Amino acid sequence: MKKLNSLLNLLILILVVSLGGAYFYFKNSKDVRNPAKEQGPELSSQELDLIVNKYIKTTNMEALKTKIMAEKFIIETRAKLAEIERQKRLKQDKENAEIPKDRQISKDNYSAQSNAEILNARMKEKAVQDREDEIEKKEYARQWILNAKNAGYLLELSPELEVIRYTPIRKPSQQDDSVESNPAD
Repeated sequence: MKKLNSLLNLLILILVVSLGGAYFYFKNSKDVRNPAKEQGPELSSQELDLIVNKYIKTTNMEALKTKIMAEKFIIETRAKLAEIERQKRLKQDKENAEIPKDRQISKDNYSAQSNAEILNARMKEKAVQDREDEIEKKEYARQWILNAKNAGYLLELSPELEVIRYTPIRKPSQQDDSVESNPAD
C-alpha cells in the first residue's frame, strides 16, 4: 500500500510540475508571440496557415519533448523502486535464512493468494495510470484550445488531439452597435 501511495504521490507531483511548466510556457509564449500586438503588413490566408502550422508543429514538438522527459523520469523512478524492492527482498531472504527450518512457515499455502494479490495490484495500478493519462490528455487539450482562443483562433480537435479545423475569431468593431432589448422610458 505504501508503494502505491508513494507512486501516486510521485505521479501527482509529475503532473503538477508538468502542468505548471506548461502554464508558464504558454503564458510567456502568449506575451512574446502575440500577433495582435505586431503592426506588420497584412498577411494572406496562405501565409497565416503557414504561420499557424509552424506554431502548432513547434508546440507539438515541445509537448513531445516534455512527454519523453516525463516518461524517462518515470522509468528511472520505477527502476529505483525496483532496486529498493530487490534490496528489501534480499534482506528479508537473509533474515529468513537465519531462522531454523523447523520454525519456518511454508510459503506454498500462500503462493496462489499472493499471486492473485499481485495481479490485482498490477491491474489497479494500470487502471489508475490510464485514468491519470486521460485526465492529463484532456487538460492539455483544454489548455491548448484556450491558448489558441486567446491568440485569436478557434480550434477543433479530434479525440487524438489532432487539429481538425481552426478559424480566426472575428475581432469586434470599435463602434458600439449594441441594442437594448428593454430601453428605459
